[in-house]
Amino acid sequence: MGRKIGEVRARSGKTQAAVAEALGTTTTNYQRIEAGVQNVTLRTLVRIANVVGVRVAEFFEEPEAPTPEAPQRRRGRPRKRSVAG
Repeated sequence: MGRKIGEVRARSGKTQAAVAEALGTTTTNYQRIEAGVQNVTLRTLVRIANVVGVRVAEFFEEPEAPTPEAPQRRRGRPRKRSVAG
């Protein structure tokens, strides 16, 4: 959970210090939440979501897997290779 909180916070452009200040806690205490050392309550999770401007559900969503791109096919005839000699 802590890693996801950190990812969402970073995408919001806010620093750990800014979020900690908005929550009324120390930066060290907030860093412990992101590191997964300190458990986060639902109440705190809601407050973090409000500070970074997201829905609480975003902390529980899995990242979308990138869709693999289809290999690009060359168009036209294959090029003839010249033989040096």
